[in-house]
Amino acid sequence: MSPSSGKADLHIHTCYSDGHPTVRAVLDHVARRSRLQVIAITDHDTIEGALEARIHQHRYSFAIIVGEEVSSRDGHILGLFLERRIPPGLSAAETIVAIHEQNGLAIAAHLFIDWPFPSQRIMMQGVGRRISTLPFDGVEVDNSTPFLRPANFRARHYNRAFRQLPEIGNSDAHIVEAIGKGYTRFSGTTAADLRLAIESGACSAH
Repeated sequence: MSPSSGKADLHIHTCYSDGHPTVRAVLDHVARRSRLQVIAITDHDTIEGALEARIHQHRYSFAIIVGEEVSSRDGHILGLFLERRIPPGLSAAETIVAIHEQNGLAIAAHLFIDWPFPSQRIMMQGVGRRISTLPFDGVEVDNSTPFLRPANFRARHYNRAFRQLPEIGNSDAHIVEAIGKGYTRFSGTTAADLRLAIESGACSAH
C-alpha cells in the first residue's frame, strides 16, 4: 500500500440493534479517538442507524457508508453502500442479489462462526463454505471480536485456498472502545477509493 493508504472499519453496531452506543457516540469516538478515514454502520437487519449517521456526515471529515448486517437464512452478510433495508430471512444467494440490485457490495461476515452470545440478542453466524460458490464481493478474515482468532485464521486459509476474494478486516464493534481494532487498509481516503479497492482486490485486512 502507498503512504496515502487509508483505514476503514466496515462493521460497527449501534443501539439501533445490539450495540451499546448511540450513533453520535460512535461518530464522535471515530473523530476523536481513531485514525479511520471510512466507516460503515452495519446494524442487524436495519439501516436506520446508518441513515441517521449519514445525516451528520457534514460534521465529520471521515466518510460514512450506509450498511446493514443482514441475517440471511445461511448466515450473516454485510451489505455496504445501501439505500434500502435488505429483509432478513432470505437465502444467502437471494440476499446477495438484493444487495447487488442496489449497487451495493456483499461481504461475508465472520465466516466460520456460529455462536449465540448470552449478552447479545442476536446469534453470530457465518455463511461458511458457501463463499466458494456465491458471488460475494469480499470476505471478512479479520474480525476483532474476542476469541475469534481461530475462526479468523480458518477464514483466511479457506479463502486463499478455494476462492481468493478480497480480504476485509473489521472490528464488529458493539462498544466504542472496540472501533478500529480490526480494519481494512486501502489506497486513498474516500468511500469511493475504498469501493474501488475492494472491487479490484487492492485492500488488506488487519
